[in-house]
Amino acid sequence: MHSRTANARQRVARRHPGSEGAHHGGRPRCDPGAGSGPPAVPYRTLDGANGTRAIAATDGGLLTADKIWEHAVGPFQFIPSAWAIWRADAHGDGITDPQNIDNAALAAAKYLCADNGNLASGEDWLRAILSYNNSLDYAKAVYGFAQGYARAAQGIT
Repeated sequence: MHSRTANARQRVARRHPGSEGAHHGGRPRCDPGAGSGPPAVPYRTLDGANGTRAIAATDGGLLTADKIWEHAVGPFQFIPSAWAIWRADAHGDGITDPQNIDNAALAAAKYLCADNGNLASGEDWLRAILSYNNSLDYAKAVYGFAQGYARAAQGIT
């Protein structure tokens, strides 16, 4: 998987409807393992408001402390049920934290490549992106950002 696809998917996830200002308890939740580091990526509550789907909590609030609604967490906006399946330990330290950019990027790559499709093929690429978020508008936005990253990498403006 090209990093531009992962980067584009992450960028769209952060801009997708409902992500603006969505904080747990009115403020961003901080990763307890981060000490005094920067706050974690704010959660996006998936309660049917602001263009989101309504998804009941699947992890009993383990990752988000919300026992009612699911939340998209971390830089790649995984929902806890998907994180439970695809979580990754990119550092080999035994920690699978959805707020860690390396863990989240590796988990996203595993998710997108799960059906062994050829992501260089337009059809397989689209199928992979739609498996992450079944919205053509979302897929178009990811494609646009991925193309922008590809042009920038080639020095084309």
